[in-house]
Amino acid sequence: MAKGREAHCDDCNLTYARLGGAGGYFHEEGCPSDWKDAYGVGLPTPCWECGCDFIPEERPNRHSVCTDCAEGWDEFLEEQREDGADDEPGPHDWRTGHEPEVDDE
Repeated sequence: MAKGREAHCDDCNLTYARLGGAGGYFHEEGCPSDWKDAYGVGLPTPCWECGCDFIPEERPNRHSVCTDCAEGWDEFLEEQREDGADDEPGPHDWRTGHEPEVDDE
């Protein structure tokens, strides 16, 4: 346990359990804060882009990225806007999942 900090959760009653000689606090099933540890800090999550483990500031999902990758993506989008690329989805766009139409003729 971290010195000077108490394990707590504002959304549920934490349970302490000893498993195989080691103990730890666990959130109740369905707790909206279950992605955090007992001290309110996000648990390490792999970055979708580079694979490094990082501590998220909000509930992670399968496409969560670390701060470095997020900044790189923001820079890429800014460059696209400066180059005159519009913000509308194209025929093949990650936002829509549409595949381009292929003419087999």
